[in-house]
Amino acid sequence: MLYTRNKPHKRKPNWRNILLTALCVVLLASSVTLLVKSIPAWVNRGDSTQINNSPTSANTLQPSQTPETTPNATATPTPEDTGEPEPTAAPQRGSGVQRITIGAVGDISMHEHELQAAKSGDNYDFSAFFSRIQPYLSWQDAVIGNLETVITQDKFDALRSPAQLLDGLKTAGVSVLTLANEHILDADIAGAQGTVSAVKAAGMTPVGAYTSGADYVAPVILTKDDLRIAVLDYTEATDKTPEGASDTVKYLTETAFDNDMKQINADELGVDFIVVCVHWGTEDDKAVTDSQKAWAQTFADAGVDVVLGTGTHYLQELTYVQGQSGKRTLVAYGLGNFLAGTRTDGRDAGAILNFTLKKDFDSGETAIEDVVYTPTWVLKYSSEGKYSFEIMSAVEYSQKKYQNMSLADRDRVKKVLAEVEAALGAGAGKADTAVRTMTDGVSTVVQPEA
Repeated sequence: MLYTRNKPHKRKPNWRNILLTALCVVLLASSVTLLVKSIPAWVNRGDSTQINNSPTSANTLQPSQTPETTPNATATPTPEDTGEPEPTAAPQRGSGVQRITIGAVGDISMHEHELQAAKSGDNYDFSAFFSRIQPYLSWQDAVIGNLETVITQDKFDALRSPAQLLDGLKTAGVSVLTLANEHILDADIAGAQGTVSAVKAAGMTPVGAYTSGADYVAPVILTKDDLRIAVLDYTEATDKTPEGASDTVKYLTETAFDNDMKQINADELGVDFIVVCVHWGTEDDKAVTDSQKAWAQTFADAGVDVVLGTGTHYLQELTYVQGQSGKRTLVAYGLGNFLAGTRTDGRDAGAILNFTLKKDFDSGETAIEDVVYTPTWVLKYSSEGKYSFEIMSAVEYSQKKYQNMSLADRDRVKKVLAEVEAALGAGAGKADTAVRTMTDGVSTVVQPEA
């Protein structure tokens, strides 16, 4: 059988399908090209938003963020050049002029006679210690004092005091207690941390000793309206240095101060003023030491606004120290004794220093105003077989008699004003001679009789 093979037909091209396919290829290629070209635009759009919102832009650059230049520099380096992250602008806070008035007192000590004076049955009551000075501590926005004793639950002695002391201070008007001093570790780490907790429980703010690492590194911030004031506290030494002391108490070292200033400068909300409290100098010595002067200059150069010194148990010079930027820092080298049983050589006297911090939020300008001080004196007298103590205004009680004051006491209190003025000097501030009283729970100035 013979098989024959059919010759295949040649198909005609389908020009319609060919044209449609070519059109699709052209459209796809065009789409890809447009997509590739648009990617940089999207990326650049994102970078532009970051730059416009950055404080390095022309509208928001702050003086402190201006890059340093060298004599041979031809261009200002940018964050992209240095590889450093761009700083974040602090949010705008407040408007107009705002003020905060702060008061400060010196050492608050406790010894056997003071404890006996406050003991009432099985309890303690310190209200009589502060009742006459309360009008002079109750008109400020905040009052700072140095607590030179440890608060414990028992075994009260020259080193340990009951929590009722804090109640008395709180009622009198003290709101912030500095704890970095030579006695804070007298009852070991546990005693220091217990004191911190007791101060908080009494409704006051502790600074200078801490119960956690987080609190240690975070500066205390006082606020009023939009104002934010950082408060730091240091001590040159402690009588005891148990293991872990430097993790609990702030010692006066360059490292500790530099770290605190870094925290303040990095504060996202911004800090308007810095107050440094420091326990320094030579105990029971009126002279300001070279170390005190050097540290005061360090604080001023760093931009600190106010320095409040304690530790010598004597009043020392109140003055201004000019920092390297030209800004002046108010320095109270020593605020003397606020509460102490010591009577000799002027250690029964102290001062309540008051100052007002002002900021114009519109211009950014700051100032320290109305620096005044109230001379104080501790009356010590015998009553019902034990001593009693009352802190009073030397101005007020040099003008009037008081039944618990002897003739010698009256002569002594009249000399305190002149002693305080001589100790603080004329470099900054003046004595506040106003007499105050509590009226319906509010401190009011007593108008002199016509």
